[in-house]
Amino acid sequence: MEQALSLRLKDDLKTQCLNIGSFGKIGLSVEEIDDLKIDVDIGEDTTLLTANQKIRISKNDVSVEQDKFSANVDLPFGRLYDASVDIVREECGSGIFDTLLYNVAKTQTTLKPYICQKLQPYPDKLYLCKIKDVPPAPDKEFIFQFAIEDEPRRGL
Repeated sequence: MEQALSLRLKDDLKTQCLNIGSFGKIGLSVEEIDDLKIDVDIGEDTTLLTANQKIRISKNDVSVEQDKFSANVDLPFGRLYDASVDIVREECGSGIFDTLLYNVAKTQTTLKPYICQKLQPYPDKLYLCKIKDVPPAPDKEFIFQFAIEDEPRRGL
């Protein structure tokens, strides 16, 4: 999951967070010395994003080099990933997963309101999980989704 996020975020970070072109507007010269690499470290409730790229910012005869930029994102990727592992284990073991019982049990043990839903586009199963204490973005809710591929049952 960390590798997938790293690859997906590389373009977004370069254009939105490390907007190197904006330095020229205020009279600074920027030189990208190496390629951008993104490291993602998923924790229970926060995710650390580290952009590694050596850049040199200069004006006249003064220059500064920087090679690390980081930010913490307060989203519970780790908690939701753990919930997905619980679900996959139960599906592999019994083939049945009761979302209502899981939501109640997980909410009681963690004191965080979990909501997991199962959609069944036969024969596969799509799970949508969220934690109600996570504030949504202005235009969308934070939902963790994953699918379990199944095979159609013969003779039914």
